[in-house]
Amino acid sequence: MKLSSKIITIASSILGVTVAGCGGSECMYGTPNADYEIKGIVTDTENIPLEGIKVSVGDIYGNFDDNTPLPPTIYTSSNGKFEVKYKAFPFSGKKMKLRFSDDNGIYKTKYEEAAIKYTGKSNAWYHGKAIIDVSIKLSKLEK
Repeated sequence: MKLSSKIITIASSILGVTVAGCGGSECMYGTPNADYEIKGIVTDTENIPLEGIKVSVGDIYGNFDDNTPLPPTIYTSSNGKFEVKYKAFPFSGKKMKLRFSDDNGIYKTKYEEAAIKYTGKSNAWYHGKAIIDVSIKLSKLEK
């Protein structure tokens, strides 16, 4: 085997590159990704739906970086609802951090640890998708 072929083979194995299918078992090599669905409704303390509330998802450490949101930042619709579906590197916890903020400065920003519910045959990201469904109440800023 040529030296260049050996180097490519070694580099591929280190990087986890695979060309074979997974058969009947879970894929444990390569770059894993999970399907996430985050949805819910945002209301005020009187249960009135709030439009235009910014919904941000923290990274796996619960950090919020407005320059690289995961997924793209979304806003609530006229009925206060939001929904986003995206793929990302699997989150290993049972909860994910969400931030709800009002760009207009009327309502207080709220952080929420939302429980992740997994679909599929086990409580794991590789057996279906991870779903987060929340109802959030925001209170007005004090003047």
